[in-house]
Amino acid sequence: MEVIQTPESKISDEIKKLVRRSNISPGTEIRVIISLKDGASLKDAERDLAEKGLKVENAVPGPIPFVSGTISLDKITEAAVVKVVKKVELDSEIRAL
Repeated sequence: MEVIQTPESKISDEIKKLVRRSNISPGTEIRVIISLKDGASLKDAERDLAEKGLKVENAVPGPIPFVSGTISLDKITEAAVVKVVKKVELDSEIRAL
């Protein structure tokens, strides 16, 4: 049985916090990684996400297919509406200790 996700449930808590901050403009662009559901067509996902405002930089197939790029904060929910989107997360640098 497939769990139905709302667009808001697909958005990471880190991005939700950015959206709620009053000192950040809704038009501010952020880098995101958007993981896709199994079997999703990368080509279709790229097209659909670009239509929602994502400036696609990478599309990677694999066991966990994903698309990355930049998008304005006010377009995040629109991107999360795309049916094949599993999760929208902030693309940030990770540092090893």
